[in-house]
Amino acid sequence: PAPLTKRSKTKLKEPKFRDGFVIVPGVKSKAGDYESFVEALLLRGMAEYSVRILTRDAFPQTVQFQWAQECFGNASLAAGQPRYLFTDRMAKLTMKRGSHIRGKVMESFRPLFESHFGFQRGNSKTIIAANKANYAALTHKASFGYKDTKARIGYGENLILAAARKHAIFKDKKSLAAIFRSYFDPLPAAYVALEFTALQHLTEEFSTGTYINASFQEKDVVQSYRTHLADIEKWMSCNPVVTEKLRRKWFKRAARNFGPAEPAADTHIDEKDEDALRKELEGRTGDTDSENEGDAEDDAPE
Repeated sequence: PAPLTKRSKTKLKEPKFRDGFVIVPGVKSKAGDYESFVEALLLRGMAEYSVRILTRDAFPQTVQFQWAQECFGNASLAAGQPRYLFTDRMAKLTMKRGSHIRGKVMESFRPLFESHFGFQRGNSKTIIAANKANYAALTHKASFGYKDTKARIGYGENLILAAARKHAIFKDKKSLAAIFRSYFDPLPAAYVALEFTALQHLTEEFSTGTYINASFQEKDVVQSYRTHLADIEKWMSCNPVVTEKLRRKWFKRAARNFGPAEPAADTHIDEKDEDALRKELEGRTGDTDSENEGDAEDDAPE
């Protein structure tokens, strides 16, 4: 037999910069540095990379480049276009989206946080004492995540969680959760853990009794994230069926911001027709060898 020949690999195209672009040392790179089509692919890949950060692991340790490359490849395949070489420069651009999207989630809680949990800004002894007591109560076993923070009932159902989702990832039909819906339904443990981490970070800003702004840096919050993720996974394991239903309900509520669902298609079959069709089909199997096809064919219009 003739020897097997290896299938030739498709040659990757070199991504081009937009006309007139010149790399300037010290100037931050961006997707807009590239020609329009490559820019569009990069932006789509960045969006999916951000979604993976939110729904798989907010602080991945070893797979960042792999994810970035896969997401860019997915964008190319979805566009039905030739594959482009994925350069280190493009990878760095994509991986920067990790810190950006984590910060966006945290900032979605900030305008709601103080009034919701009763923290106050000020230097009086009364305010400082109240803030310290509030901080201690909320951070006790992550009580801030419960619907009832004192009785610690309603895990994952504190109202601020649903409220904050409307400000970022579930803001409207152009938001990440709308575009990449399958990643978020049901709400993944990784995403809820990031929300808990954001709440803990904001609570820590009042740990001294006086508000002290702090950056949401990976080195400072990654351990908290791992702890919250372990907690949520343990909660899910207590009753996988019920907790999945709850997480689907949380997604459904948040998804209301996507706007009205597509209108139902018109149909000639009403409820009465459905009942008649159902009765008709009860006596049939659909197997051609058990039904008289001859009569049907004889009666068919020519």
